[in-house]
Amino acid sequence: MLGDSNNITLLLGGVRSGKSDYAENIAARSGLSVTYLATAKDLDAELNERVTHHQNSRPAHWKCIDVPVHLADAIRANSRPDCCLIVDCLFMWIRNLIMEDNKFCTENSSSIKLGKTFEYEIKQLFDVIPDVQGKLIFISNEVGMGSIPTTTFSKLLTNELGHINQQIAKVCSHVYLLVAGLPITVKSR
Repeated sequence: MLGDSNNITLLLGGVRSGKSDYAENIAARSGLSVTYLATAKDLDAELNERVTHHQNSRPAHWKCIDVPVHLADAIRANSRPDCCLIVDCLFMWIRNLIMEDNKFCTENSSSIKLGKTFEYEIKQLFDVIPDVQGKLIFISNEVGMGSIPTTTFSKLLTNELGHINQQIAKVCSHVYLLVAGLPITVKSR
């Protein structure tokens, strides 16, 4: 069964712009069961605190799955007509893919590059999107709304996230930019 692009939403915004809260509101109003696909890994203390806060604020019956790399597999395994999937967030997922291909580098290395894991997982994501059932909400940082990238890693991450955001926006029926917790409609069909 082909997925309905009317059920795919992309939420963009800067750090702490209200993206996750807005996604959770959409999911709660959908009346569907909710599965959170959490992409964060290698958390520092501040991010760990934010993740814990988000987990504690969500309804206890919502399912949460940690998906640092194999996002398409998780979407495929959990997509059902009666389910709303929240992918939080593409920024962390892209970061994880780049680091997966550069296991022996640090984020300050000048030799970081895209590799086979990145290429494979991105292809898998776009292959699974047409088959999505139910509702799918992507959360991502809008590039250019933060600090200017200065390292090879941050430049690569920002460039690739920008490309992925554009590709995902094309297949979504709804795209919102969150500013100070308020949604601005970018695309609605």
